[in-house]
Amino acid sequence: MGYLVFLDPPKESAKEALKTLKDNGVNVKILSGDNEAMTRSICNQVGIQNEKVISGVDIEKMNDEEISFVATNNNIFAKLSPNQKTILVSHLREQYHSVGVLGDGLNNAGAIK
Repeated sequence: MGYLVFLDPPKESAKEALKTLKDNGVNVKILSGDNEAMTRSICNQVGIQNEKVISGVDIEKMNDEEISFVATNNNIFAKLSPNQKTILVSHLREQYHSVGVLGDGLNNAGAIK
């Protein structure tokens, strides 16, 4: 019998870095494969307002026009597949947004490309 805990807190500098970005007019969007509860928790820890969270299930039900709208007008996305991350980034670029992507794994490769 045992107890296992996985803890991967944000870097201590993340909250200040995100504030600096916001102060300089950069709109940060979170595109996460994690579930909504985990995504909300991390957002709270780094000072990102917990507005509406759009899920991968929500994205699956949307047409291109709806995806473009939510990509532009929402900042927090949870439980996304790698392909859904790529689709959201593509829609933002198609609307002439400058997009930079930070990711730490294979699940982000398409969006980074």
